[in-house]
Amino acid sequence: MIDNNTPRYLILGSDERLWNFNCPVVFLGNWCCLYKRKESWSSMDFIIADPFSKLSERKKIHSSARQLERELFPILCDLLNDYHNTQHDNRFWKIVLGLWFYRYINVIYNRIETLNKCINNYNISGLSIIDSSNYDLSTRDSKSAIWSFNDDRWNNMLYSRIIDIIKPSIDFPVDVIYFDDKNTHFIFNNNNNNNNKPLYKMFVSKILRYGNSLLCKFSMKDDNFIINSYLPRVLEMKLNLAFGSLPKIWTNNNYIVNEKSNATVRKNLTDRMSLSCTNSVKSVAQKMLFEMIPVCYLEGFDELFKSSKLKRWPDMPKFIFTSGSYDTDETFKLWTALKVKKGSNYIIAQHGNLGQIESDTQHIIDERVADKFISWGWSDHKRKVLPGFIFKTSGRVVKKRNLSVGILMILCHYPHRSSILDKSVDYIDTFQNHINFIKKLPVELKLLLTIRIHSEWKNFNFNEKERLEIFNGKVNIDYGSGSINSLVENSRIVIHGYDSTGILETLSMNLPTLAFWSGGLENLRDDVKPYYELLVECGIIHFSPESMSSKILDVWQNVDSWWYSKSIQFARKKFCEQYAKKCNRPVGMLVDILNIES
Repeated sequence: MIDNNTPRYLILGSDERLWNFNCPVVFLGNWCCLYKRKESWSSMDFIIADPFSKLSERKKIHSSARQLERELFPILCDLLNDYHNTQHDNRFWKIVLGLWFYRYINVIYNRIETLNKCINNYNISGLSIIDSSNYDLSTRDSKSAIWSFNDDRWNNMLYSRIIDIIKPSIDFPVDVIYFDDKNTHFIFNNNNNNNNKPLYKMFVSKILRYGNSLLCKFSMKDDNFIINSYLPRVLEMKLNLAFGSLPKIWTNNNYIVNEKSNATVRKNLTDRMSLSCTNSVKSVAQKMLFEMIPVCYLEGFDELFKSSKLKRWPDMPKFIFTSGSYDTDETFKLWTALKVKKGSNYIIAQHGNLGQIESDTQHIIDERVADKFISWGWSDHKRKVLPGFIFKTSGRVVKKRNLSVGILMILCHYPHRSSILDKSVDYIDTFQNHINFIKKLPVELKLLLTIRIHSEWKNFNFNEKERLEIFNGKVNIDYGSGSINSLVENSRIVIHGYDSTGILETLSMNLPTLAFWSGGLENLRDDVKPYYELLVECGIIHFSPESMSSKILDVWQNVDSWWYSKSIQFARKKFCEQYAKKCNRPVGMLVDILNIES
């Protein structure tokens, strides 16, 4: 049993220059203990601090964070309007930076409460932080902000700032370490995977882009604007035709921020906020806001405005429709906010699984960012959610499966650290249960198993490749470079290792599907749980390696007999009707919805 009264040195991150190897320590979280550096920390007298919240507290914490967001957002809008000499309403700013601000509140709330719980629960003997006086916590844009939240050095600097703010309430020594590091801000490397495409595909893509650019030049100023719809390209072009426009695919080149942050400007804006005098989450959120806001919303906003004006997009679209550009596409968001002010309707469609309590897209719905939201089946008229269908599988022909092939198991990457809650605990528990499940499979099924790791696994420090080496080549591993659709179509059964969009896709296509993760259904919203419970009761969803391995062994010899049984098909249809609805006339249905709402 762990004695919380034992004096322990607090370690905030994986930078071993800040560690104390000569006494008992407490690591603030799992991110401190890198798998590839196991030899450094495994022999230490250490414990990993409990995450700051329990499953039962998640709704309360989420509600508190959203209340803080509602309090501070109007203040941010007023200060931005004053700085840019504009008079935009709050909805304008919600479209432009609402999701960044949502994540900002999440991150500040998480870092402060995680630190507070650790200090209160353990006998902290000391702590080392890096001198952060010359480090710039701001990022270029909202996408680079998301990745900065994962970066160990950036988080070390953030904790240094937070500790500097709350230092009067700390009763243990804090050593400030000075390093002569050249990196004074987070640098986001947006890896372009197009270079991995075969040459013939790159050539065909180039021809198609050229032809599409010609068609876009002939667009009318009042054409409806459809971009990044998540529909197959052919269906998106047909949708344009149905509205009397040329069949085109609108795209947007990445906007590059050239301006740099201005510390003086940011300090002046911070000084103008009505700062709380306490060491609360609200106080820190106020003090850090203009230190962390991306450059594109402050110093680079004029540059962003000019970029949006240079777009050869319709001048007065009746409606603007997207499934994927509303989050980190800065040019699109600003252009859309300006058009909405002129009367264009803004319609966003679902692009992933929305069952979680903490969901970026659910936040878009809750905050009424769009005029209407099109779901993949469910409706909520109070929140302006209209029932649609699952876009990602529309028009996809389900090929006849090869029943002689094996099992596909799809795993998620390590979670982003942009949530209020520390999702790494659940992730690590689930990953270990996946390992235990594989160990329980007989040798003949191990040889038929392919593990598909998410293509972004390399961007995190979880080291899935090294962790899976324990199987010594007895299972096949796909590191995210191949076609997921091809893997699915060539599998007798698909196992989803997390609550993913993939579950909705394979269920909608009526492909034999299993799902397996830890933690039960506690992360789900109450209105979603009854439909997931249907999948649990009929044996599609499992929460333990024993249950999962037992089900595989039970159905393997006759997967189709199990899958097409009345109980499975009843549960699947009820679930899909709500969250993964199929549609035989996707273009016609979308035309009906968009015509009504525009």
